[in-house]
Amino acid sequence: MKLLFWVLSAVLMSKSVYSQVIKKVGEWSIPYAANSIEVDNSGNIYLCHTRTHQVSRINTEIKPCTTQTIGGRGFHQDRFNQPKKIVAKNRQAILLLDYGNQRVVILNERLRYLEEINFNKDKYVIQNPIDIAQNINGDIYILDENVPGVTKLSQKGEVIANFAGYDWGRGSLAEPTQIVVSNANFVYVWDRSKKHIQKYDMFGVYLHSISIDGSLVRYAVSEPYIFYLTMDNTLIGYHQVEKKNESIFFNEVSQSKIVDFVVTEPLDIAERIKNRSYEQSMRKIYLLTEKSVVAYEISL
Repeated sequence: MKLLFWVLSAVLMSKSVYSQVIKKVGEWSIPYAANSIEVDNSGNIYLCHTRTHQVSRINTEIKPCTTQTIGGRGFHQDRFNQPKKIVAKNRQAILLLDYGNQRVVILNERLRYLEEINFNKDKYVIQNPIDIAQNINGDIYILDENVPGVTKLSQKGEVIANFAGYDWGRGSLAEPTQIVVSNANFVYVWDRSKKHIQKYDMFGVYLHSISIDGSLVRYAVSEPYIFYLTMDNTLIGYHQVEKKNESIFFNEVSQSKIVDFVVTEPLDIAERIKNRSYEQSMRKIYLLTEKSVVAYEISL
């Protein structure tokens, strides 16, 4: 019996240790320190440089790769004030959250100015947007420092709805700081005060709350996983169905601070409907460090 116990233990341990398949697939140096990263469907990398008020695009579709940087502090079309985040769900219309100028700038894939949603106009309650997300239909979700809950906008900037405010009952948010919309159109909001992620459908209907380590720094969603970075520089994958955490180890960046990261979805919506085992598919994780972006293929 003892022998059987140790054999079973060894098998279970080996599965736990070797369940992750991680392969480094790329690395790119960055022009200077960045604070957030986004990757479009073609693998092009976008960076926000909040301190220098600039944004960059690393074009990975050509060899050798090229890096384009625009901006600098200012209030004109091609100038920014503390840009915080880029969203690239649609490469023809890249969204840039220009925090200091209280607007969302819409750029094309080559970072050329197209138009903007300016919150300084009277029709907007939003004044201090702190985070932005977009669903696959193009709807925009905004978190504001002074507006309770989530504001949902159309692609043209029209206010569609506001949800999860103080009077929302179980689904209300106390201190929302980060928002993510998955390719399955679920909305995830990190509530720093409650120390959990609240999940809504695309219309703002509250579904449930997910308890996460209170030291969360950043997170991303690739159904059914929530990937989150903790203050001690550990990246964790949380399986929403099995309700299990698994730490992910990247040897090459173990000594570097991870500033931000992004996870690409393994398959599109149509394929995921056909393929019920899509959660076993390979994903790509792009890690932003202080000096570079490193990409890995990963299967959990």
